[in-house]
Amino acid sequence: RLPRISVLQLMYRPKMASFVAFRRHGSQLLNRTSFSSRRVEQPQLLITGCARKASSAVSGDSEDKSAEAIAGLGAVQAARAGSPAFWRGLARKMEEAPKKSKKKQQQQAPFRAPCKDPYAECLAEAFLSSAARSAVMSSPGAEARSVSFSARAAFMDRFVMDAVGRRTRQVVLLGSGSDTRPFRLDVPPQLTYTEVDAASVHEVRSAAATTHSLRRRAAFRRLDFDIAQSTEVAPGTSGKSEEEVSEALVEALSPAVKAARGAGVLFLLDEALEAWPEAAQRAAVAAVAKAAPAGSVLVGPAPTFDAIPLLQEAGFQQTNLVNHENLQKIFGLPILEGTSMLVAMKDVEDRPGPKPPTGSRPGPSVAARELRL
Repeated sequence: RLPRISVLQLMYRPKMASFVAFRRHGSQLLNRTSFSSRRVEQPQLLITGCARKASSAVSGDSEDKSAEAIAGLGAVQAARAGSPAFWRGLARKMEEAPKKSKKKQQQQAPFRAPCKDPYAECLAEAFLSSAARSAVMSSPGAEARSVSFSARAAFMDRFVMDAVGRRTRQVVLLGSGSDTRPFRLDVPPQLTYTEVDAASVHEVRSAAATTHSLRRRAAFRRLDFDIAQSTEVAPGTSGKSEEEVSEALVEALSPAVKAARGAGVLFLLDEALEAWPEAAQRAAVAAVAKAAPAGSVLVGPAPTFDAIPLLQEAGFQQTNLVNHENLQKIFGLPILEGTSMLVAMKDVEDRPGPKPPTGSRPGPSVAARELRL
């Protein structure tokens, strides 16, 4: 008979492959191993060891699926989707490098990555080949660029958590690419991610998640809609104008807008937005301006064109461009000049919702206060 604490730790701590092997070979382990509530690590190691065959079989199937998905992915799409994950992973390596070295600690303060993404390296390897990663790593200013991308991701993470605090339940990723927020952010299960990107990008990302046993912490809705390629935005829309592409995107986003139920939608632009053609950027921003209900927020890298007049005309009263100097004050790290983030809010403070408790003073959200500072 196993103590309850041991059963829970054995069932939930190992990966899925280890849990399958535990169900198959658990009787053998129980016969030759004595369990106790104080010594749980030893049987967990035995379970992991007996699960090697099951894990290898699962990884073999996932690798075949990943190879098929990568074969249908273009070089431009792979670079756009994999570059943000590569830079986030590099920033995390820069933070862990001093810990692994045995040299004496320097007097300067240790580097802290703004976005600590544990899954970035996995997705970077899925989208980019070893030669492509080496070429990107050898480019000038690689470390400074990784810090800027990490700060950009952390800036958007704050708005996701702020939206959760305001009971926003719909998050739209316009160009999901190698985004790992559904896997790493602690969000309630009622939150729904609508991931918009090309079908080939979704396949590679899904194969990588299966290979590394990544589990989503919230519901998601997959939308095969390639906005980044202006001439191939979606199946059947090749050669259409920006207005027609924008209308098609508004119609595709209607389920997420209807599911918001007056609580607003958080729209996140692709972290590699500068790799998009300007026509695709205009189509995406125009679709958000038309589809966003009251209480919505748009956050992402600043487009190459001036999007503030278009958003203000659509009802986004609060529009800001957070430049590299403001990002340096927020994160305390040097940010590349020219890095800026777009933040647009549409009736966020005046949207319908539950009233604050008696005696409390209603005020702007945490993200809005940081922008004002």
